[in-house]
Amino acid sequence: GSEGACSRLRCSPKPSQERWEIRPRSPARKTYVGIAYYLSGDQRLARERLQAGEAGDAAIPILPVDHFASPRGTHIMSCTNLWLLGFPDQAVAVASRLMEDRSNPDLAMYCGALCFAARVYRWTGDLSALEEAANRLAGHSRKHGFGPFHTISLALRGELHVASGAVDEGVEILQQVLPRVVASR
Repeated sequence: GSEGACSRLRCSPKPSQERWEIRPRSPARKTYVGIAYYLSGDQRLARERLQAGEAGDAAIPILPVDHFASPRGTHIMSCTNLWLLGFPDQAVAVASRLMEDRSNPDLAMYCGALCFAARVYRWTGDLSALEEAANRLAGHSRKHGFGPFHTISLALRGELHVASGAVDEGVEILQQVLPRVVASR
């Protein structure tokens, strides 16, 4: 039950809030808790846990390129987390590292990294970097048969057209791809 989970994670209620503070013991758990905070909207706590997870990620030996479910996913969330906290330069720096071919040995995680990097580039208005992220995502997802990521690359292409002023073309692409996005959820 929840008591067992709390004893493993050392949970305690915060006196000033109705939320539970979760203090995981291992770096991997810190990453997962950071992701949970990120998704729930608490970017400050997410940053704390993601940073702890990043330190743990750095200590993991290199895994083979074909290793699936690599724990090295912390930076993926960090780029948008940093943006949301008001650190655009740091967000772009992390996004730029995510774009590197060997930034993540896990093939699917690399595609996810490209998606998050693209988001930061869109927010900063760097349309050439957004286009590069969309192109890399399209190529990588086609090469490895990741259909949902390929669909996202098409949606990014539509968004890029709209942002570049080619609104009609962009909307047409988005209208074509939207049913696939919904179906792959």
